[in-house]
Amino acid sequence: MAVDIAAADAPRDRVDGRGAATLRRYIGIVALLFIVIGTPLAGFIVWLARPFDALATPRQLAAIQAQRPETVILPVDLRYNAAFKLPRVVHGQPEIICFGSSRAGGFRADMFAPRRFYNMSYTGWTADQVLDIFERTTRETHPRVVILELDYFLFANHWQHWFETPRTMIHDRPFRYAMESLGSYLRAALKNPVPFDAYRAAPTRFVGPESIRNEEGFRSDGSYQNSQAHIAYAQAHFLNAEHFVGTVPPDYEMSPSLMAPIERLAVLARQRGIKLVGVQLPLLRAGIDFLDHNTSYGPRAGAWREFESAATRAWLAGLGIPLFDLARSLVDDDPANFIDSVHLSDRGMDKTMAELQADPAFRAAIDPDAPRAPGR
Repeated sequence: MAVDIAAADAPRDRVDGRGAATLRRYIGIVALLFIVIGTPLAGFIVWLARPFDALATPRQLAAIQAQRPETVILPVDLRYNAAFKLPRVVHGQPEIICFGSSRAGGFRADMFAPRRFYNMSYTGWTADQVLDIFERTTRETHPRVVILELDYFLFANHWQHWFETPRTMIHDRPFRYAMESLGSYLRAALKNPVPFDAYRAAPTRFVGPESIRNEEGFRSDGSYQNSQAHIAYAQAHFLNAEHFVGTVPPDYEMSPSLMAPIERLAVLARQRGIKLVGVQLPLLRAGIDFLDHNTSYGPRAGAWREFESAATRAWLAGLGIPLFDLARSLVDDDPANFIDSVHLSDRGMDKTMAELQADPAFRAAIDPDAPRAPGR
């Protein structure tokens, strides 16, 4: 018996057509429900987060701090620190700027008064990152002096590998930042709403969900304010050689490939008429003793010994970077001068600055009346 293929297929076609129509109606209903329910919900979330500036971009946060210098602001992710700090430094047009990792966060404007100062630390952990943020900053900002916080491990390949990707700054992604900030606020508020309830009842100088939750962040001069809880915990657990060894990387030598960005930075500084000053800040004495005397670790402290050598001083001097090395300072001896084995407390930073200011060579290096380099 002959089979009518068209007739046999027709019922299946009609069933498939009805299924497709049903699917389209289902998608339409779901979309309508999402719009009806989701739009008010999204609006409610935005309304809830608005008092905490959870949707403010880094540039908007910078504008808030410019208008209210007493505020303390912490971006939702450290990779956005530069996006926040660049508008701040351009607005202030300081005479002196400091670049470095979190170790340099304690330099404050009052230490350099009456000269205008801004701290661009927390924006460059590796040599390449320091070069990048220096170049970006000095496009529109015209400092007379730049202080580079130069640690021996800046030239260690392990340090580069640790921080090359996770600490690279993110620029020009305001929508992504706002979404991350909103997400951070929602997670924190659901987990512990108390800081946000307290802020709504009596707003403080902390701005943005991260700053409110942690009660710390960047002051108006770019320096970093640590919370008392952060300091107390770190001093109880991290003022020891074990923390130091876990924080700084082992390396057998200074890497020439990591010295190259500092050489390029020195060339750029000459072109832009900027005087460079290098500083290595104090380190906890237990850490220095470990580097100097631990025999099993000894070969892996090669980068430390090379950085401390006369050859490195001569290399930096040839680049026009006098180095003020406080790694073996008396500040090292008192744990009260530190938050942990590598970060100075406010007290330690004050003592460090007093030691620097007592050095006539340092005072001459940051003297704003000193002759400027050609081309500025």
